[in-house]
Amino acid sequence: MTPKTVWLPIFSILFLILVASCFWAFFTSGSVFTALSEIGAMPWGTVTLVDLAVGLGFVMVWMALVQKRKATLILWFIGICCLGNITTLIYLIVRCFKATTTRELFLEKL
Repeated sequence: MTPKTVWLPIFSILFLILVASCFWAFFTSGSVFTALSEIGAMPWGTVTLVDLAVGLGFVMVWMALVQKRKATLILWFIGICCLGNITTLIYLIVRCFKATTTRELFLEKL
């Protein structure tokens, strides 16, 4: 089974859930910056934001290891800083169309 048949549906569903959650949050509570300041004011909120930043940092390191074109990598990093895991899922979806095996999807330069 190829990454398109195994991983693409999973990544696509997660992408849709995440985007839908963002729209729901925006239309329910408004600005993300207001919410971030409220979350950051709570100790566990701060821990959650630090955890997210560490995880996204590891994703950026992984991208740097498997991305062939370094100029494109800068655009992916900007996307991660602005949109977080929405960008991660888009990156994985794009890789699904290029990879022929799961190993290639996650471990090899494409």
